[in-house]
Amino acid sequence: MFYVINDATLPGSHAIPIAAGNVELVRDISRDALMDCLHSEAMALSTEISDRLFGRPDDPDLSDS
Repeated sequence: MFYVINDATLPGSHAIPIAAGNVELVRDISRDALMDCLHSEAMALSTEISDRLFGRPDDPDLSDS
């Protein structure tokens, strides 16, 4: 684990996750922008996994049970 100041710039190229599991190559991104992208992707993946395992709350197949 290491700590970086929120507004610090992380030099170099970074593969940033974007929608649908794709990545975008970005240079010299700020730490907070990188963490926002990673958090957003993690939440999207978590929701997708939950939906696949347990179905969606509005799924008609679940309303009969």
